[in-house]
Amino acid sequence: MHAALEDHDKGTPVKQWKDYFFPVVRQALAREPDHKSWLSGGAPDSPDQGDAWMTIGPQCIDNWKRFTSGVFQVDAVELDVTQRLPGSHLKIKGFVDRLGTHKEHGRMIVDIKSGKNKPKDKGLQVKVYSALYMMTSGEVINKGAYFMAREGVLSKVYEFDPLETLLDMGKKFKAVAAEIGAGDFPAKVEYSCRFCDQAPNCFAFSGDTPRTRYYDPDNPHHVPKEEKIPF
Repeated sequence: MHAALEDHDKGTPVKQWKDYFFPVVRQALAREPDHKSWLSGGAPDSPDQGDAWMTIGPQCIDNWKRFTSGVFQVDAVELDVTQRLPGSHLKIKGFVDRLGTHKEHGRMIVDIKSGKNKPKDKGLQVKVYSALYMMTSGEVINKGAYFMAREGVLSKVYEFDPLETLLDMGKKFKAVAAEIGAGDFPAKVEYSCRFCDQAPNCFAFSGDTPRTRYYDPDNPHHVPKEEKIPF
């Protein structure tokens, strides 16, 4: 979907959806021929979304075309804003999906989402992009939103104080760097755990099992690695 929308916004002819979708499917099949082993992303009673995307994909493209035809003018596509933030030595790699001008909200950052659920980060991603963009260009962009491509609408438009955002994002990444340096990685069960390949080996998620006893040192019954694998 992102490749198709990039072609559209860069003025490159947009191919048929199957010409974007099927090459990716073929690459995945070459790596794992049994598609039932792939990570599923749909509802519990219908996890395989392959056929659905033959409809969802073109719908997302049409929704974006309508959005950019009279509502949002695209000024930059996949803009590299990789930079360090104040107070942090980490270089943060970031690529802004779109920077442009909305007819109602003015200059803003838009990140395109293909999923059904609106991000629950309270605008954190677009705030990070705003801070990085300020550091790389000097221009202040104090608004951002997520474009929900399936619905064809913006999520809540987040407006933030530029200086506060710049300093706050720097503090956040400085804190992350400190946690990494200290090796402090407490396991927390959350929504994204369902997509984690290590969930069966994680004591926090799976509890006391033969696998977590072997793999996870946080399991109180952890066994040394040199012992026989208990499963």
